[in-house]
Amino acid sequence: MTETPAALAALLEKALAGEPGGVSSGVERSVESRVENVTRLSGGANMETWAFDWHSAQGARPLILRRLPPGAADASSDAVLVGSIDLPTEAAVLRQAAAHGVSVPTVLLVLSDEHGLGSGYIMSRERGEALPFRILADEKYAGARRGLAFQCGEALGKIHGIPLAVLPPGLRDLEMEQDLDRLQGLLDAYGNTSAVHQLALNWLRDNAPAGGARCLVHGDFRNGNLLVDEQ
Repeated sequence: MTETPAALAALLEKALAGEPGGVSSGVERSVESRVENVTRLSGGANMETWAFDWHSAQGARPLILRRLPPGAADASSDAVLVGSIDLPTEAAVLRQAAAHGVSVPTVLLVLSDEHGLGSGYIMSRERGEALPFRILADEKYAGARRGLAFQCGEALGKIHGIPLAVLPPGLRDLEMEQDLDRLQGLLDAYGNTSAVHQLALNWLRDNAPAGGARCLVHGDFRNGNLLVDEQ
């Protein structure tokens, strides 16, 4: 695997066009298919995010490649790195979320070994702002701010309403006490140097709610993980 934009563009073209060495997974083959403007975006230490434009007989389409960084062992290490689920499972959850009315990007292709791109998937690139200080201060988003809390509640409600039966295997299924034990283990692994985190865990144990219905939860629903436009 390589990080050069030119090499990535060639691999992406094969994957999306269904040429030898790439499996298109339903993406229409086109002799005119080409990839341009491959650009690395900031995606944190655990994941790589690349923006690019895919040109085919159907026109130009802005897309995103989300993958493990080069040098990561394999897809099985994904859950360790992110503390959650592997990328193929994440893509499957996104597809189910879309089918149940959640505003999420469209997953076009889940990568396999034949693609030579590592573990990850390709999805639509949606417009919007993710930086909290711009969303909170820019006059451009004044209208959005008035409805954002309600829209966030709607999105969470739709996520929680996805039937468990349609979800892929591989998702963590934990009672609250188990999850608090997991978080305590992570905190201890780093020397437990954060009094704030320990106090928060203690409070959660002391104020645990009575058991309720099991449902899918996002796990990291916050500013920075939301795209906001003027609406």
